[in-house]
Amino acid sequence: MPQWYMEELVAHAKGMSKLRFEAKANGTWKGGDRNFVFHSGTGKPYYHTTPSQQWKN
Repeated sequence: MPQWYMEELVAHAKGMSKLRFEAKANGTWKGGDRNFVFHSGTGKPYYHTTPSQQWKN
């Protein structure tokens, strides 16, 4: 993998960890121990067609 990609991946993982920590502290985390790429911001996964539906509009 290119270095720039790995740097983006690390930054994304850090951001997701922060989001998860804050949501757990607020009691709003609904993802359990799972890490979904596409979720509502509280860990609850989107239905499998939701991300692609966003690009149709």
